[in-house]
Amino acid sequence: MPERTPHISLPSERLVPRVLDISPEELESWPEDAKNLAVSVAAELFLVRSNPFINPSDVKASVEKRLSEANPKAWGEYPRTIRKAAKAFWDVFEADGRFRDNLVERLRQFMPTADVVTAPHALIACATDATDLRLELPLCMLMPETHDHIRQILRLANELEFAVIPRGGGSGLTGGAIPIPRRSVILSLAKFRKIIAIDTQALTLTAQAGVITLTAIKAAEAKGLLFTVDPASKSASSLGGNISENAGGPFAFEYGTTLDNLISYKMVEASGEIIEVRRVDHPRHKIRPDETAVFEVIDESGAVRDVVKLPGDQIRAKNWARTSPTSIWAACPACRRKAWTASLPRPASPSIPFPSIPARCASSSSAAP
Repeated sequence: MPERTPHISLPSERLVPRVLDISPEELESWPEDAKNLAVSVAAELFLVRSNPFINPSDVKASVEKRLSEANPKAWGEYPRTIRKAAKAFWDVFEADGRFRDNLVERLRQFMPTADVVTAPHALIACATDATDLRLELPLCMLMPETHDHIRQILRLANELEFAVIPRGGGSGLTGGAIPIPRRSVILSLAKFRKIIAIDTQALTLTAQAGVITLTAIKAAEAKGLLFTVDPASKSASSLGGNISENAGGPFAFEYGTTLDNLISYKMVEASGEIIEVRRVDHPRHKIRPDETAVFEVIDESGAVRDVVKLPGDQIRAKNWARTSPTSIWAACPACRRKAWTASLPRPASPSIPFPSIPARCASSSSAAP
């Protein structure tokens, strides 16, 4: 009966270089038996990185058994090369484990223990988004409760040099919430779900970045207003994620996408500094081709640090109503959102055209169109 090896949905020409650091060209030159051994060892080691339920000691013993049964006389130096590569893998894996343990200890010095999540099922759940693309498991998932928690996380990231991946609803299709570096943590905004205010006079909604889009839509509707950022993922996507992805929906043709409706938002930069991005003189309609949207970047002292100008004839692809994210987000800061404010038009009656009031976004708040 043939020996069974793990099924990995990754071709050998990508699996072996990724795990054993043996180039595809070198692997292709190997005899078939040596090549199969390298693929089998790489597949087992890959499981350790991708499945936190697997005991690394069991995998280590299995790999050692495979290598000890190889015949170096028949295969030359190939088994020795694979063994050396496997040792390098374990060295890195164990160093990452020590790094994780130290990181969790440091994080729990300023965050509640329960907010630093290391449970295997949680790590698997937050290792991908709607793409189902999985590259690396995060070291842990963080669920900060305050703005200060976020600041301290980012300052620690600068000190220890690990990646921070913000996560809203995990409903994106661009891979923005997927951890790619080995040493990365997921920063979940699941505890930032408060709608701070809905102003029926100013027609704005102010909310934290973790608020689910459908929750904001229903809150606006209860006040007789229309929240026009209405993506298909509204039952799962968050307001902060809408900013990151410049989400739209069916109302985008009339009211524009998230960018058009933002009044302001606050965010924590990678340095730990809090800034506010504020639209200057929002005209209460989508950005038109003959207009220039102006955003001020304001630091914690209230001073204007930068001014971003977005010409209306450049932010959308020709003949498309949806905003082009490439040209927009290259200019606008978008990182670790704290809260935002968007503007809300009143819903149209059958005999009245849609009001041309876009959603606006503001610091610690969010307005609904």
